Formats: sequence, C-alpha cells, structure tokens
Amino acid sequence: MLPSPTAPYRPLPSPTVGFYRFYPVTRPVWRQAIALILPEGLILLATVLLVRLDSLRDTLVSLATFYPGAVFATAVFLAMRFRRGRLMFSLVALALAAWGPLAAGTPAGQHLAFDAVAVLLPLNLLALSLLSDRGILTPAGILRWGALLVQTLVIATLSSAAPAKADAVFRASVLSGALMARAPCSSCWRCGSPWAPAAARCGR
Repeated sequence: MLPSPTAPYRPLPSPTVGFYRFYPVTRPVWRQAIALILPEGLILLATVLLVRLDSLRDTLVSLATFYPGAVFATAVFLAMRFRRGRLMFSLVALALAAWGPLAAGTPAGQHLAFDAVAVLLPLNLLALSLLSDRGILTPAGILRWGALLVQTLVIATLSSAAPAKADAVFRASVLSGALMARAPCSSCWRCGSPWAPAAARCGR
C-alpha cells in the first residue's frame, strides 16, 4: 500500500544515530593538548629564553627599539581589517599609557602622568570590556575617540599647569582612615577578634 501524499515524511532510524548519541565524536587528546600550548606556550617559551640566555640579550636589545611599534602597528591593522572597535580603543589606551608619561616634559609632569595612567587605564579597559563593539568610525566609535582625547588633553594640561596639585588628587586614598582602622591586622592570629579596631588590638 502506497503512503498517502499528505502524510509527513518519517525517515528510517539509522543504526549510527544511537552510536553518536551515546558516544559523541570529540577531538583527540593530543590535539586538545596542542591547542592549549600553541601559540601562547611558544611565545612564553621564547620570552623566557630571550630574557634568561646571555647569548640572546644583544638580540633582545636590538629588537626592543622597534618591537613595541611593530606590534602596535600589526595589532591596529588587524583591528581595522576585522573591524574590532574594542581592540582598537584598547590598543590606543595602552599606547597612551606607555608613551604618555615619557612625553611629559618635567619630572613632576611624568609623575602625574604615571599616577593618572595607574588610575584611568584600568577604568578605560573595564568600560571597553563592558560596552558592546559598535565600530571604529561610527557615531558610538567617535564618542569613544572623544573620551580618550578629552582624558589625554586634561592630563596634558594638568601636567604643564599644576602637576603637584593634580598628582595629589590621583594619589589620594579612596579608603577613609576610619575604614582602615577597622581592618584586621596582619598578625590577627594573636590579636583576638578580627573585627576589633586594629589600633587597639596591636597597640598602634
């Protein structure tokens, strides 16, 4: 008897379906191990060899002059090629953090730039990681370019106008003295309750 043309098509069960259901196909163990090692493991090994071996130190010194610029240019090219806005802005933030303190004219300005980088760079990277990738030259990308430019101009202006006062702001502690006084001391094993005031427990 021929099946009705309106009846749904039900393929015959294959004997291999149940096999792959209970024994899923995975990559071999050696391929998984290679995926964990390459390429990060080779890069780490090469770095250790360049630092530790005396015969390679001259090569390392010669590479150190142009290596950061070459890496930055390559990463910028890849970010533009694959349209990765967050990668581009992260690279620019890292470049400003690396070369910004060196561009300051006076030692006080360099100290200010260094302290500003220590505060602003983690905040910028955190913001870029939380925001979605909206492109490089899009309206959202232009706003991010503007945010980086404003921060750079503010730090440059402060480093030339009043570096000492601005540096005091970046060096200010975000934790109050009362909060730190309640913190347990390093030798709390002989001080009793960890929530007692640290000065009273340790005689400070």
